[in-house]
Amino acid sequence: MELMQYMDWSIFRVLALVLFFAIFVGVLGWTLTRPAEQIRRHARLPIDDVPADGERDHV
Repeated sequence: MELMQYMDWSIFRVLALVLFFAIFVGVLGWTLTRPAEQIRRHARLPIDDVPADGERDHV
């Protein structure tokens, strides 16, 4: 355990920041490249009774 005392932990902070930033930019890029119709369809999901394929569930 003495080895842990002498490690420089700042590299892990930098790697975590870079990883977070890369994922954030990836999700942002993916979101901005979606077609407008898909965004409208997803925006209606919480209030729409009809599923995205247009058919109602018959229970």
